[in-house]
Amino acid sequence: MGPLCIKQTLNFIVMKNTSYTLAKAGYLFSYANKVAFLLILILINTACQKSKFKTPMEGEKYGGGIVLHIFTPNEKGYVIGETHGIIVAEKDLHGLKSFGLTQVNLSGLTSIDIGYGKSNTEAIVNAYPDSATAAKFCNDVKINYYDDWFLPSINELNLIFEKRHSIGNFSSDYSSHYWASTSYDDETSSGAFSRFFNTASICVKSKDELFHIRPVRYF
Repeated sequence: MGPLCIKQTLNFIVMKNTSYTLAKAGYLFSYANKVAFLLILILINTACQKSKFKTPMEGEKYGGGIVLHIFTPNEKGYVIGETHGIIVAEKDLHGLKSFGLTQVNLSGLTSIDIGYGKSNTEAIVNAYPDSATAAKFCNDVKINYYDDWFLPSINELNLIFEKRHSIGNFSSDYSSHYWASTSYDDETSSGAFSRFFNTASICVKSKDELFHIRPVRYF
């Protein structure tokens, strides 16, 4: 083999080794990028999972409003090993509404207890299908993308009153009555429960009176 052939052979070997080194470096760089990308995906997924399963706490913003109450054993809506409760809207619904017509009898269809506001609201809406009642107003509203709001039972409304300062945006003047979804069962069935936020009184008022509304929802 002559000197020229030897030189050409050496050049080929160098070029081949250089190409191999560059190809290997490119592969390693590509592999490193893929590993880094996968690690980023894992970190994002972990953060999302933590956020998804974060236990909501009373008083924090969650689910379109503010967490009012976490269900406890013996309350309707409580599930062992799970977290469920009540969310209250951050503002009153606009305008004053009546509970409904005084002559409609709701005896036995509504409850005072926590966890019954939704079923109370459904009973009222069914009893007054064509009326613009407080319950129907809550039932039809959409707040922060959620459309499953309802009028709270009187004991749920009591929870709202107890935490009114941290929730905020309540009326406190002479007209600061708020409707509950609990009908007062007597021989006339003309009254329903309300809460007077100015004096803290729990009242039974005529169903045709116009009061404030603060909707809630369950989660």
